Amino acid sequence: MKTEFMRAAIRLSLQKMRRGDGGPFGAVVVRRGKIVGRGWNRVTSANDPTAHAEVTAIRDACRRLKTFRLEDCEIYAVASRVRCASLRFTGHGLGKFSTPRAARCGGHRL
Repeated sequence: MKTEFMRAAIRLSLQKMRRGDGGPFGAVVVRRGKIVGRGWNRVTSANDPTAHAEVTAIRDACRRLKTFRLEDCEIYAVASRVRCASLRFTGHGLGKFSTPRAARCGGHRL
């Protein structure tokens, strides 16, 4: 796990939370060392129960990359439920999923 990407997810979550645009959760999708997707929790601000940080980051990455296949990407997420999230992301072909908790064990390969 690269600390710079986890810090970017944390900064994003704090920024959006302070602006009242979501809960205290953020995520970034990284491809070849570059952030290609950003997302934050918008469940309450958008009244959308699917708008979790990881999901919105994946949506942003897919839109930017113009593909739904993200097998060469990693996602860095703040305070995510790794087990539940990894099940959701398997269908997107995401290569690796990291959270602060996962960092202690080197991230989780999907």
